[in-house]
Amino acid sequence: MKITHTLLAAPILVLLSLLVQVQADCVWYGECFNSDNNVNCLYEGPPLNMNNDTALSILKNYCPTLFDHSDDPPLCCDSHQVSTFANNMGAPKQFLSRCPSCYQNFLDLFCYTTCYPNASTFMTPLTNISYTGPSPLNSTESVGSVAVVLSSNFANGLFESCKDVQFPSNNQKAIDLLCGTGSDGVCTPQVWLDFLGHGSNSPFPMYYNISDTPIVWQSYQKVNVSLTPLNETSYLCSSSPDPSKPSCSCQDCAAMCPPHKDVVPHPVEWEILSIEGMVFVAGSILVGFVILFGSCQIWYYVHKKDSFGLEHEVRTTLGNGSSRSHAASQSRGGNILEKIGLKWEQMLESAFSWWGRVAARHPIKVIVISFIICGILTFGIYFAKVTTDPVELWSAPTSVTRSNKNYFDSTFNPFYRTEQLIIRFDPKKWKSSMHEDPYPAITYTNISGGFQLNFLKELLYLQNNISALRADMGNNETVGLEDICYQPLYPDNKNCVINSVLQYFQNNETTLERKVTDFFNTLADYVDHIKSCTGDPSQTIDSTKLASSCLAEFGGPVSPWVALGGYSGNNYLQATAHVLTFTVNNYHNPDDPQLAKAKAWEKEYLTFVERFVREEAEEKGMMIAYSAERSIEDELARASKSDVATIAISYLAMFFYIACALGDWLPCCTPQVLVQQKFSLGMCGVLVVLLSVGSSIGINSYMGFSLTLIILEVVPFLVLAVGTDNIFILVNALGRDQRAVSETREEQIGRVLGKIGPSMLLTSLTEVCAFFLGGLTEMPAVKTFAFYSAFAVLFDFLLQITCFVSIISLDMKRSEQHRVDVACCVKITPPRYSEKSEGILYAFFKNFYSVGLLTDWVRSLVILVFGVWACFCIAVVNKLDIGLDQTLSMPRGSYVIDYLSEINTYLSTGAPLYFVVKPGLDYSVRQQQNMVCGSAGCPYDSLAGQIYQAAGQPNGTYIAHPASAWIDDYFSWLAPAASGLACCRYAVDGNGTKTFCSSSDTTTPGCKSCNVSFDKGRPKPEDFKEYLDWYLHDNPTAACSKGGHAAYGDAVKLSGLGSETKVGASYYMTYHTVLQKDADYINALNFSLGLAKDMERTIQHNCTQCHDIEVFPYSVWHVFYEQYLTVATQTWQNLLICMAAVFVVTFLLLGFDIWSAVIAVVTISMIVNSMFGLMYLWDISLNAVSLVNLVMTVGISVEFCSHIIRSFAVSPLKTRVERARHALSTMGSSVLNGITFTKIVGIVVLAFADSQIFVVFYFRMYVGIVSFGLLHGLVFLPVLLSFVGPPVNKERLAHKDREDRQQLISNGDLF
Repeated sequence: MKITHTLLAAPILVLLSLLVQVQADCVWYGECFNSDNNVNCLYEGPPLNMNNDTALSILKNYCPTLFDHSDDPPLCCDSHQVSTFANNMGAPKQFLSRCPSCYQNFLDLFCYTTCYPNASTFMTPLTNISYTGPSPLNSTESVGSVAVVLSSNFANGLFESCKDVQFPSNNQKAIDLLCGTGSDGVCTPQVWLDFLGHGSNSPFPMYYNISDTPIVWQSYQKVNVSLTPLNETSYLCSSSPDPSKPSCSCQDCAAMCPPHKDVVPHPVEWEILSIEGMVFVAGSILVGFVILFGSCQIWYYVHKKDSFGLEHEVRTTLGNGSSRSHAASQSRGGNILEKIGLKWEQMLESAFSWWGRVAARHPIKVIVISFIICGILTFGIYFAKVTTDPVELWSAPTSVTRSNKNYFDSTFNPFYRTEQLIIRFDPKKWKSSMHEDPYPAITYTNISGGFQLNFLKELLYLQNNISALRADMGNNETVGLEDICYQPLYPDNKNCVINSVLQYFQNNETTLERKVTDFFNTLADYVDHIKSCTGDPSQTIDSTKLASSCLAEFGGPVSPWVALGGYSGNNYLQATAHVLTFTVNNYHNPDDPQLAKAKAWEKEYLTFVERFVREEAEEKGMMIAYSAERSIEDELARASKSDVATIAISYLAMFFYIACALGDWLPCCTPQVLVQQKFSLGMCGVLVVLLSVGSSIGINSYMGFSLTLIILEVVPFLVLAVGTDNIFILVNALGRDQRAVSETREEQIGRVLGKIGPSMLLTSLTEVCAFFLGGLTEMPAVKTFAFYSAFAVLFDFLLQITCFVSIISLDMKRSEQHRVDVACCVKITPPRYSEKSEGILYAFFKNFYSVGLLTDWVRSLVILVFGVWACFCIAVVNKLDIGLDQTLSMPRGSYVIDYLSEINTYLSTGAPLYFVVKPGLDYSVRQQQNMVCGSAGCPYDSLAGQIYQAAGQPNGTYIAHPASAWIDDYFSWLAPAASGLACCRYAVDGNGTKTFCSSSDTTTPGCKSCNVSFDKGRPKPEDFKEYLDWYLHDNPTAACSKGGHAAYGDAVKLSGLGSETKVGASYYMTYHTVLQKDADYINALNFSLGLAKDMERTIQHNCTQCHDIEVFPYSVWHVFYEQYLTVATQTWQNLLICMAAVFVVTFLLLGFDIWSAVIAVVTISMIVNSMFGLMYLWDISLNAVSLVNLVMTVGISVEFCSHIIRSFAVSPLKTRVERARHALSTMGSSVLNGITFTKIVGIVVLAFADSQIFVVFYFRMYVGIVSFGLLHGLVFLPVLLSFVGPPVNKERLAHKDREDRQQLISNGDLF
């Protein structure tokens, strides 16, 4: 027992006078055998000469400082102690030898305590044990426990030199494994020394004390002994104990690193005058716009002229010849573009008129030919390939991460399939408690309810039941976990990798229940074992009295941060969640039979866990979130199936509305209503839409484009929007048109189509060009959508002007014969008087809405309101979230949603991250080794060094641990052993062939050390090559923890054998931090790609023969998130390309009217800009789905705008206000009745979809598209045209004047 510290000089003098001075220099000598192990014999005499050359040679290798003054100094140890000492240093060598100064300081500690000639000055036995067996000096007592006093200089020097040394294969610091777990989870010099002096780390307790003044202990003789602190020199980690060997690397010694460099660039927010950049820009635009618009309005009201004064009003009076002549004289000044434009319009009108007459005269032929062509195209659906693989959907084949994934999967193996459960305990059933620490300690450890023994038994019951599951494959074949799981030590160990704390007990309930007692006290139990194993999961013998292994049943360690969650720091025993992970092999070929077996077992696993959660979990006090590798794909399929009904109802509602709304609604009591209804015509219009979609799918299938669910969900919606708009415009125009007396039905259809056809061509061709150009993107989901949409809109337009025009002709014929709609064989008596009806909507727009909207004060208010809204949208456009929350893709109530939520809360580490080095390095050459290694002599900017530096700033780099570097562990594995078993051993058979002997092999005769030659800490090139394959097949054991089979068996690809061995591709593995938000994933990927490029550049710069070396990062999720690195750029590029298409097509088809084209682009841009504002306000992130919808927004916006712009442009009325009113009256009702009401009917149904992605990205965005399209097309655009619309085409006005004069002459009214 410790008595006191002498802290003041006076007490020291008093106490020293009372002390019994012990003159002996040793405290032990030789070994005495007891029932447990060899312990040191008690000896209090002078040190003795060893007189054993072998032992002296071993000791000189380990403890050179003991031989500073003599080659055979007197020591307090004999040859047996030296042998035991050397054997016990094998494990520390594996952990610490990569930093020579740390390893030597560690050796010195045990050199001094074992053999120091003046040991009694800083050590004293505290207890003794009677001994009657043989001993070197006939000792009758052995040491029971000992006190050791170290100076702070020596103890802290030891700790500081070792605290940063890495243990690559575990992605941990070695000190974390050698220090145990302190009460606060922090390793300190004292905690480390306490751990080294107790349990299985020492054959008897050693009580280390750190002090700079003498300490008094009561010895086993019950006398007070003053111990002077051992104050030997320790080596700094930045220096080398041997000048011929390198010092520690930056990874293992912070002092060797260059001045701290922030590897994460801090993003600087764009500000102007301390105001956020986009807000400042939007505010400036708004202020400038208000000033300019206000000034113009004031000027207008003062002068009573056109608000911008851009044209003189052309006053025409049809009944006044002089007035018309004046207008004509004004129109003679038309420019060349106006003349060409007029000719172009006349040509289009003539062409459509001619075709309309042909289609109306030969309806059956046109319909049959149309159906035959569509049938041939639609037959291509037979060859359609539906793509559901998320990689194919969201990652371009030529993308960087897709190429990286393909290389990784084909070179190594695809990343494992994981089946995982996150299990929390019910705090009402399993309460936290205080666990008594092992005797003689009088302290307690707080453990959560998840570590109660019975809870762990329930957990083991669940784990074992899952492990025993078998899936039926048919044909009397079943598959179990052992048939598909990952077995890292196969064939030596065929157990599956299951990450769980129960692996600390090898999944054995008897081992879990085991405890050690001394009849009165518990010396160790399962809690103490877990505490030890979480401190060092790779222990083959834990630091407790249990002396049990911490290695899992599959032969490897289980890191606590992988198996536990919901804890802080290193307080693992307070974890609130257990994480059970079953690792299953994955396969590159989707048709591999083994993959089918894996999926079948996963299905059985999901069925079992779902039943367990439903029937047993609550009773057992468990709350379980679970998932399998196939879960997301299964749930996506389930969501698609569950939403089939919703989508079908949505489309049926739109179909029914179209069919009903096309007809004239006369009073129900009028029999003529049965004739004027156009239900059949509406259904034919729907059929045209379906044929166009089918033809699009067919022709794309012929061309090899895959079909995706997003195509089936979005393209019909788009084509319905385009198709119904054109259908309503054409049918309503015919309905309002009065046929001339001498005009036939076919001629009327041709004449109306001549007027409406160019407008239909304008909108359709604009959309087709926009979509085809949008298909230039590399984003697969957007590319396929663009091509399918382009062909669908093109076929829809062609069918409308062919098949549908012919159907209209037949329907008009039916109506003229007074036959009932649908039942066309039934005729009714025609009414005595029949007049064309304008329709309620048309009358409303003509007589009320257009008049009210275009009054002066309303126009000004509209411009101001839309201007303010547009500026707000600009201000928030850069604040949109990027990414796709995975939970949104799941159906409501899915178990995967709970699992994804639990991951963010309870997982303690992220996915593995691999840095892959492609072939090209000669790893046997020191210079090229230095490009990747991280141990002694490696530069700080090596590949491993850069990962280490990144791991030091995890909050910015998203890298949690230094890398596991196979080459560093290989150096340690090759290092010769001064005593005991070397890792690298071989035997020679009768043919002279070398055969590898593993460190656990004690049966093969003639095994001997490889005796690898080292030069400045590195093996000779020939040795490096010869033994590498053995290293990669050596299982780690207690004697040799550096065996590379478990950690690196798949990490290095070799070619050749023996001295001809060459290293191909290899990877260096670390872990991402826990990534919770899309922004975390995007930033983590971006940093990883940048870090790999830095590594690549460094290697190419520092190595003269490494100019072609490639390095890339890979993690299983990278391929899904690369799209988000460029999605913003892709969005702008796609939208700008679409806008360019709108501009060019509008310019050409409106007769080279550049002003109309500009207004069309401005209005559509404002609609798209409004969608950005909606996305910000309604929490809709920017991703491939929303990008598809934004591209579709351009297409649908064309329908809202272009018809009205063309109607305005061709109107010959006097003023802009009159022309805007005419355009709004003519086209507004058809746009509202067609595209708007049709879409509203379908959109409302989507709000009830089971899939959240439908609600967020379809319902919300479709609401925005239709609402903003309607507001901008029918409110903002007419007002804008009334202010700054294009002037009247003078050539068109002159042409109109000539037609009117000719009409007047023919009627005899001019003279």
